Amino acid sequence: MPDLARKEVARHERLIAKGQARLTLDHYLEALVRKPGAFPGATAREQARSAGKFTPVHEAWWAAACKVHGDRDGTRALIETLLLGRHGHHEYLVTGLAAGL
Repeated sequence: MPDLARKEVARHERLIAKGQARLTLDHYLEALVRKPGAFPGATAREQARSAGKFTPVHEAWWAAACKVHGDRDGTRALIETLLLGRHGHHEYLVTGLAAGL
């Protein structure tokens, strides 16, 4: 059995103020794909947007997907695309979304 005590599994920035929370959108995607209605108001999505990880290109692609497929299925398509984005660099995903528009 490997020594897990020495293996880094996550890294998060330190938050100074009491009660602060920094959520990573990627950590919630599996739950959100099952409940896409929670995505628009998700704190993790808002924090990703504020940090520049959920860009205007993501927003435009999402709006286009919702227009074509409806809110639930368009949102699910975006979340599934974000899940695929785990296998490459963020900028490649953004470039692909922009090309898709």
